[in-house]
Amino acid sequence: MSFIKKEEEEVDFVNVKESIETIVESFLKQLADPSKTPAFLSLSKRKSNGRVSSFKNSLSKTTRPKKYNIIKHPAKVAQILQVLDCIHEAIDTESVVTKRDIFYHDVQLFKRQAVVDELIEDIACTIGCPRSALNVEASGKGLVYGPLTINLQEGVKLETSKPTLISYHPISSIDSTAKWVLVIEKEAVFQTLVERGLEDIILITAKGFPDMSTRKLLLEITKYLPELPIFGIFDWDPYGILIYSCYKHGSKASGYESSILLPQLQFLGPFYQDIFPKNYSYSLSLGKRDVKVASNLLQSDCLRYEPHMREQLQRMLFLQKKAELQAIPNLFKWVEQKLLETKWKS
Repeated sequence: MSFIKKEEEEVDFVNVKESIETIVESFLKQLADPSKTPAFLSLSKRKSNGRVSSFKNSLSKTTRPKKYNIIKHPAKVAQILQVLDCIHEAIDTESVVTKRDIFYHDVQLFKRQAVVDELIEDIACTIGCPRSALNVEASGKGLVYGPLTINLQEGVKLETSKPTLISYHPISSIDSTAKWVLVIEKEAVFQTLVERGLEDIILITAKGFPDMSTRKLLLEITKYLPELPIFGIFDWDPYGILIYSCYKHGSKASGYESSILLPQLQFLGPFYQDIFPKNYSYSLSLGKRDVKVASNLLQSDCLRYEPHMREQLQRMLFLQKKAELQAIPNLFKWVEQKLLETKWKS
């Protein structure tokens, strides 16, 4: 089974379908007038200079549009038109298409999946809308498990009593008897906790960096179950904190997706004191990429108001050490204890 609710929030300052039609009509008019320079399509790219606090603010963080004319860039023009056609059809039929679907629509034309991925982001940037407004989703990879009931608009009821793939389905409501939601960085840890049978907890993993569908499901849980606290466990390393930050604050690559940030997410651990000194032997040395990621995070705005997270990064850099979640003996008991501590504090 799989599901996710399509965003109900309308992008009222842009009509995506009309924008696509305008782009194509302009191109066709250029083709019909041989007196003009070669017909071209232009796309903007988002500047990768950090996270943005809101969708509207992200509109100004774009590069100058790049023109692709039909003489010099015939393949690129064909690729753009093909992607625009797939998006237009998805919007027109009120359906959702995956990036993979678009790629397989014409493998010979696109050559690589990355070409489709980049064009989708550029089109969203050019039109001035979040990617979700294009009715395009990444292929689902996230999993959810626990006492959760999803009522679909089509009248179907989904129970997540087994690990369930997160992808698209319109949702009318969500019910749960859970006391917590726990976001887990790694699938291996997710499966371990599923097998041990944690009670009263909804477990969710995106198997690393969060995909759009997983983030949107979490947002829907906050909408339908606003009193349910959301915690996360991540490796005690720069990448773990980067993944946590992507869930909570978004990423450079998702500036147009600021409507699905998760400010409610709380970092459950592990913290320095969960690793050192008792589990020091399980720690690993930081690599050069770890140091770079940690330094970039400390210089970014996303953790400005989370001094406890900045402190963790500083400790990693000072010690030149990191540790995985599996470094904690009896991880199951540790998670239970941590969640109970949050209950006592509240």
